[in-house]
Amino acid sequence: MRHRWPDAAEALLVEAAAADLKDTGEVQPALIAFTGQALRFVAWLRPFAEGQHHQPLVELLALAGPLGCDRLMVSLGGRVWPWDRPAAARHGDRGHRALVVHAVEGTRQPPHAWTALRPVVAGAGDTPALAGSRDPGPAQGWVSEALLTAVQQRQWLAAPWPAIAEQAARVDALGHALYLPPELLTRLARTRPGE
Repeated sequence: MRHRWPDAAEALLVEAAAADLKDTGEVQPALIAFTGQALRFVAWLRPFAEGQHHQPLVELLALAGPLGCDRLMVSLGGRVWPWDRPAAARHGDRGHRALVVHAVEGTRQPPHAWTALRPVVAGAGDTPALAGSRDPGPAQGWVSEALLTAVQQRQWLAAPWPAIAEQAARVDALGHALYLPPELLTRLARTRPGE
């Protein structure tokens, strides 16, 4: 049975986040990138200071764009506040922990973007765990805009294979954990500068 890409991608991200919470109490941010039905890569973002996820995400999108990725999904640990308390964050309230998943589906025009939340709850032995339900809604924030821009501009970001190989090597050197499907890994390994 074939799974729809967003369900399969989100299931992988949720499973990884749940394992992170069990092991370390924190979510390690991740990005999954597809071109149509073809998986291009899965990456766990390099370490960054709290709230400083912008540059690491841009580094990965600089690989997704040239690969022509039109389906992107990223997971981040975050904090959320109830709608009826909009000033809470400004007054030192740390809010509730959540897994925030941002996604863009760009195989149809116009691209569709959404954001989903899964609350972090106390699990067995008070170990953080994810609630079983999610709350999908309209795309929100900088991350959604960055994903949407990468998908919308992918034709302008097209690059030859040597440039893609260089960006993949750069992503790896910066400390991202990058996983490529075997056929793409083989193609990049055979690419030489100046080809």
